[in-house]
This record gives sequence, structure tokens and C-alpha cells, in this order.
Amino acid sequence: MFLNYTCKLGFEDKPNYAYVRNLFHNIRIHEGYQDNVFDWCLLRTGLDGQTPGSDMKSNQAVSKENDKADPKYSS
Repeated sequence: MFLNYTCKLGFEDKPNYAYVRNLFHNIRIHEGYQDNVFDWCLLRTGLDGQTPGSDMKSNQAVSKENDKADPKYSS
């Protein structure tokens, strides 16, 4: 329906944005998706089972040790 609608629009035609939004809203409801829940809002875990950033202190310690070992890479 969306593709048919947009293909029939002329170059100077103004799209009916409410109609288009409603098409996508209805398909999300029909398919069982929650409205306005995006994957970047959900808590994710890494391969090691930890949430991203949970080992920030250990990463900073490794970074400091690497800086001491090779001064050309210091931050």
C-alpha cells in the first residue's frame, strides 16, 4: 500500500504524512510490535554476558598500562 501510494504521487504533490504514518503504525500493531520501543533503548549484553561499559575501570587500567609501555600511543 505504501509503495503504491508513493509511486502514484506526482513530483509536486505533497504526501499525506498522517496516512503514511498510520500505515506503518497499523502494521506494527498487526505484527505485535510495541510502539516507540527501539532496539537502542533495550539493555543488551555482550558476548561475555556483561552489559557494555560494565568493565570500564578494567579497560582504563589496561589502557594506562599500554601507555606506559609505548609512549607514542599515549592519550
